Formats: sequence, C-alpha cells, structure tokens
Amino acid sequence: VEDNLYAKAVVFANDDENPATMTALLIIDAELLSSPIVDAIKARVNEFTAIPMERIAVAATHSHYSIPQGDVVSTRDDEYMAIFPRLAADAVILAEFLAEETLTHCDLTDKALAR
Repeated sequence: VEDNLYAKAVVFANDDENPATMTALLIIDAELLSSPIVDAIKARVNEFTAIPMERIAVAATHSHYSIPQGDVVSTRDDEYMAIFPRLAADAVILAEFLAEETLTHCDLTDKALAR
C-alpha cells in the first residue's frame, strides 16, 4: 500500500447517551465490502459499545488503492483481511469512546500490521 487508507467514523447520540439510541456511520477506504466483513465490523462495534447492529451503517469509498479482498481480478491478502474488520470497527469504538470528538481516523495501512 502506497497511500494511507482510513476508516472515518461518527457516532450520533441523544442527550441521554443511551447506547440503544446511538447511531454510527463508518466510511472505509475500500473498493468493496462483503456482507461477512460488514457483519464482523458491526458485531465488534456492538460488543464494545452496545450500539445496536441495525443502527450501524458501513460504506466503502470504492477506492481502487485499497487492499484486495479477493475477487476475479485481485488476490486476497488473508493476513490483512484477518485484522481488517477489527481495525475498521475500532474507528467507531474510538468515536463512541471519545464522545467530544466527532470524527476519528484509524489507519488501515500496512503500518497497522506492524503493531
């Protein structure tokens, strides 16, 4: 990866800060997102924040500079895809944790693999 890839998250909450009424929006620099990946992201967010899975929206920017997830024209990077849902979900988890911050960037590049 030559360019930084990001997951950008925002969490909307009512004044009562009840997780059941929160809504999360996650935009990921990725070409596409399969249902199993989105489900894994939502499950992790729900596990750490209690934001209901049905109140979490996940979208891709359709970046052709992102890591291949494996389709007819690319080779899947299994090591990266094993941690991708965790890294993406952590953007929402961090946004919810840092309630005063409205936008959080989490690095999705190979630098994250070195951690």
